[in-house]
Amino acid sequence: MPETPSATPAATPSFDTVLRVVGGECNDPVRQTGCTVGDYDLELHPGCGPDGLFAGVSGDAGAVLLDAAPPNDTGKRATLAKGQFGCVQATANAGESPAWYYVTAVPVASVAACAGNHLCEMYGDRDVVWHDEAPLDECATLGAPQYRGRCVSGWTRADDLDLFSNGL
Repeated sequence: MPETPSATPAATPSFDTVLRVVGGECNDPVRQTGCTVGDYDLELHPGCGPDGLFAGVSGDAGAVLLDAAPPNDTGKRATLAKGQFGCVQATANAGESPAWYYVTAVPVASVAACAGNHLCEMYGDRDVVWHDEAPLDECATLGAPQYRGRCVSGWTRADDLDLFSNGL
């Protein structure tokens, strides 16, 4: 029987865990400075709990999720449909502007702040087109930023997401 996502927020992951998951590196990991991913400056975000940074796919063609930030990407993981809700765990900046976001398609039911929230009604759980073989298990959290099953994660163009900058 597939697991249903937990409605309790996961603990905020460590800086090192998020850095490893998104494929970044830092000149000074202790002070968390000089962080980069690919050719971009890297900004990490907290987990997908109450202080998380959330977004919805706004591009008509959806949002393609890459396995690494360009130019280091080697393949497409999946494409998220327009309207998919997700948790943003990192931003790859080109100068002052976001160029790429590392996003995970998380079930709306797993985010406590979504209860009765209009953004979570407008953006929600949508179909995912898998470019690799789709996992059999439903999406489940192992504690953000690590998920298993159908919770696909990857780097997508910043232009393909509407960031909920004021939170949920």
